[in-house]
Amino acid sequence: MIKWYKNLNDTAKMFFVLCLIVSFGALTFLPFCATSLLSWDWEFGFLLGSAIEAVSLWFLVLSTEKMSKQTSKTADTVIVVLLYFARFLLYLGGLLLAALLTYVAQIYVFNLFAVFIAYMPIQIVVLVIQGKKKGEACKKE
Repeated sequence: MIKWYKNLNDTAKMFFVLCLIVSFGALTFLPFCATSLLSWDWEFGFLLGSAIEAVSLWFLVLSTEKMSKQTSKTADTVIVVLLYFARFLLYLGGLLLAALLTYVAQIYVFNLFAVFIAYMPIQIVVLVIQGKKKGEACKKE
């Protein structure tokens, strides 16, 4: 398993770590929802936020690839800016969807706080991958 992980590129490592964190979070909510300590909207809200976070990470990777090209074109810059705003709109859309369904329509499908909590692991994923790269650089010196 460790050999397999080391052979992955940075993008695949980020998505793998993200999947581990999302799986851990979803499994953490599961017993509380199953025993009625929390309602199922917490689980569904976490899954909605995690799906939005995965798409956001993909947009972030695409933006980084576009910016790191040697031949930087105006079209690439426009795409990077559009992806940035698309990430912002995705985050806002997920929170608005959860808030409108919960507080306006009184349909308890997605918990607003669970959606927000699910947005947090993307920073953890980037820090883990970048920290490992810095650690490897220190070992080489």
